Amino acid sequence: MESADIRHCGEVIRTDGTTVYVRMKVESACSACHARGVCGAGDAADKVVEVETPNAAAYRAGEEVVISLQRKSMAAESVILAYAAPFFVLMALLVSLLAAGVGEGIAALSAIAGVLFYYGVLYLLRDKLRKEIKFTITKQTK
Repeated sequence: MESADIRHCGEVIRTDGTTVYVRMKVESACSACHARGVCGAGDAADKVVEVETPNAAAYRAGEEVVISLQRKSMAAESVILAYAAPFFVLMALLVSLLAAGVGEGIAALSAIAGVLFYYGVLYLLRDKLRKEIKFTITKQTK
């Protein structure tokens, strides 16, 4: 793995075909990490990541592993898709509806509905996006 990788330790939950499901352990070091906004691991106590690998059968539930995501792969694009774009959808709808003379309540609800629609489209495109976000997995050596 390159030093430009974002790495996290985790525990294998289960395997399914060529997919390994890993529960990431959030460490206190996440708060000081310069890449915390990219990986999002510091946002929750547990985060489950699906890692596609042809060697999925080699991993067992409960096994300690290291997963990594290359920063170059799609880290910045992920942040834009998850946080920046919905913010701009919300603001664009809110400002344009208010400028059109729609009431504040209706404009706010419409803007929220627009963000929900945006996330719905992302959900429908999840298989395509999953192919672009590549995690790698290695067994943790003690």
